[in-house]
Amino acid sequence: MPTQAKPLPLLLALPLTLALTSQVGACVEPAEDLALDGDGGFRQANDLCSELGVLYCMANDDCGVQDFAHACDPCGMEAAAACFAEDDCSIDEYMELCNYDNDHTEQIKPGQLVTAEFDDANGVTYEIPIVVGANFGNGGLETSEGDFSCMGKCGDGCAPLVFETHDLIPKIWWLPDELEAVVRAWVSNMLSNQGISNIQLGDVWSRDCLEHDLCSYMLWEGNTVQEDDLNCGDEWVDTYDDFLPPIPQIGWTSGGPFCASDYGEGSMLDREHVVGRPGEVICGPNGKAWHCNANDLADAWTMTNDDCVIEVEPEIEDQTLWDDGVCRTYTITNPNDYPIEWVTEVVTPEGLYLEFWNSTIVDHGTSIEFRGQDEDPLLGPNQSTSFGYCREGLTGGQCEPSPAGCAGLTINELPPTSQWDTGLCRNVEVINVTQDWVEWEVKLELAGEVTESWNTYVSCEGTTCTFSGKDWNDVLAPDDPDDGFPGGGSASFGYCIEGFDQGGDGDGDVGGDGDGDGDIGGDGDGDGDGGDGDGDIGGDPIVETVVVHGYKAGTCQNQACLNWWEDSGVDIEADQTVSLSCPPDAGEISWTAGAPRTCAGQAGTWDESIAPQCPVFSLVAKIGANGVPQCIGMSGEFVAEASGRLYLGFNDGDVFSDNLGSWSVDLSVE
Repeated sequence: MPTQAKPLPLLLALPLTLALTSQVGACVEPAEDLALDGDGGFRQANDLCSELGVLYCMANDDCGVQDFAHACDPCGMEAAAACFAEDDCSIDEYMELCNYDNDHTEQIKPGQLVTAEFDDANGVTYEIPIVVGANFGNGGLETSEGDFSCMGKCGDGCAPLVFETHDLIPKIWWLPDELEAVVRAWVSNMLSNQGISNIQLGDVWSRDCLEHDLCSYMLWEGNTVQEDDLNCGDEWVDTYDDFLPPIPQIGWTSGGPFCASDYGEGSMLDREHVVGRPGEVICGPNGKAWHCNANDLADAWTMTNDDCVIEVEPEIEDQTLWDDGVCRTYTITNPNDYPIEWVTEVVTPEGLYLEFWNSTIVDHGTSIEFRGQDEDPLLGPNQSTSFGYCREGLTGGQCEPSPAGCAGLTINELPPTSQWDTGLCRNVEVINVTQDWVEWEVKLELAGEVTESWNTYVSCEGTTCTFSGKDWNDVLAPDDPDDGFPGGGSASFGYCIEGFDQGGDGDGDVGGDGDGDGDIGGDGDGDGDGGDGDGDIGGDPIVETVVVHGYKAGTCQNQACLNWWEDSGVDIEADQTVSLSCPPDAGEISWTAGAPRTCAGQAGTWDESIAPQCPVFSLVAKIGANGVPQCIGMSGEFVAEASGRLYLGFNDGDVFSDNLGSWSVDLSVE
C-alpha cells in the first residue's frame, strides 16, 4: 500500500508500543478540558496541540496521551493509535464514531484472486478482479509516485510494515535548525534507551489495503496526503484498523517469500498476474509451466516449453438414462509431474435443458467442452477430478436413412393388443444398437388406414407410414459395447389400423407371413401363435395358465434375487412335450421403469441372463432346478429329456428386484 501521508506525531510511538499487549474496551468521548499541572499549564496557555506540547506531554507523567490525542483530533490517525493502545477503547466503536467503513476488514494472501471494490470522487464504483501480491511496479496510471510492487500489502511496496521512531518525531519549525536537531536527537536517544527503535508489524495483507492500492494505482495524482485525496482518501482511512494494533490482523502474513510477475501487453490492469511460492510449478498464462525459483527471487520465474493446457481423455464414472434425458459423470487424471489446466470434449445429444458441475463449459450442441472451474482451474500432478452434466428434453441425434427409417435400429413389432375382422392395434419397440445417439424414425408398410397412434408422430404415403418420436422420447441413447448388455436406449410406440387390404395376410402388414409380430411359422391369422387360429398351440387343450412374475419379493425373502425362476407347480415326465404360448393379453414385464417387454423379449442375448443363449427379457423354461433353459418367446415347445418340476422365467440377469409386471402363459402338456 503506497503511502504519501504527513509525518506522524511523536505520540504515536508510545501507544503503538503499548498496543502490542493491551486489551480493547469501551471508547471514551473527547475530553473538553485537560487538568494539567506544572508545565501542562504552559502548554495549555500556548498551544496544546503544538509540537512543543507533544514533547512536553511525552516527557511528563501528568499527561494522558489518549486524552491529549482526542482533544486535538478525535478522528485522526494519531487518535486512532492512542485509542487502540488503551483499555477503554474499542476499535469497532472508534470506526463507527468517526464514520469509517469497517466492513471490508478481511485477511487476504498472495496468489488469491480478489475483486477489489472502491469508488472515486464522483461516486463511480469500480469492481476489478486482481491477484493479491501482483507486482505493478513503481508509479500509477496518473502519477509516477508510489510503490505498487506488492498489491494488497499494508505499507510501502513489499517492505515489512515498520514505524521507525526517528521518522515519527515531527520537525519543530519554530526552533533553529541546530537546536531542533539537538532536541530530536535527545528524544530519539531517550526512546532508544527504553528499547524503542522501531515498531515493526511484518507483512500485513488485507482487503482494505488491496482496494486502496488499486484505487491509488488508477486514480491517485500524487502530491496530496493519502487521507485528503478526493478519490482514494476514504479507502486510505478504511485501512487504519487493518494494521494498527492491538488487533488479530497483526498476524496476517504472506507466509514467506513468493514470486510475482505479469504477462501480456498494455497497462498493468490489462495484463495477467501470476504468483507462486519458491519451488512451486504453476501453469503460466502462456500455456507453459513456470517454475518459481527458490533461491533467486530477483529472477523469479523459469519458463519451460512444457505445455500445461492439456486435453485429457475422460472416463465415464457413472451415467443415468431416461426417455428424454441423460446424466453422465466423468473422471480425468493429470498424468504429468506438474499442474495443468485441463480441457476435454465429450459428444452429447442436443437438448433443451443443461446442468453441469465441477467445471466451466462451452456448449456446442452435439458436444460439450469442459474445463476446470474459473476459481480453481488447475489439476495437480497425478491428481484426479470428476465433473459431469445432465441434459434433458433431448432434441438431437444422428439418423442414417434406410428403407426401415434409420439404420442401426432393432424394430420389434409386437403381437396385436386387440384385433378384429377389419383392423388391429399393436405396439412397436425401437432399440438403438449403434454407438451414437439416434433421433429415431421407423417406416412400416401397413395394409390399412392409421386411425390412432400413441407416443409417436405419424405420416403415411400410400401403404408406407413413417413414425418418429415425440419431444420426450425421440432421441435414443447409444449402446455401450463394454457393459455386456445388448442394445442402448429404446422407445415404444403404437398404432391402430382399420380396413385391411384383402390381399394381405391378416396381421396388418402388407404381404409376408406375419414374422414381424414375433410368431412362429406364421399362420396368417394375426394372433402370433403359429397355431390353428384359436389362441392355442396345435389345437391341444390348455392344461392351465401359469403367471410368471418379473420378481416376487416373498420368494426372495425381500433380497435381490440373482437367479429368479417361477415354480409352475406342474411336474413333467420324461419325453412329454411341453407347449407354452403368450396370448395377446398376456401382459408385460419391465426390466426397469418405463421399459415394458412382452414374452418375445428384446433382440440380442446377454451373458449374465439366466438363459444366455436366448433373447434377453424373453420367456424361458426349464425342467428341474438344474435343467437346461429352453427359449420360448411368444410361443414354443420342447420335449422333456428328464422328469422334474417345470420352471418358467423372465430372462433377466444381475438383479431382479427392479422388475415390474407379469405374464399369463398358456401351458399344455402332451
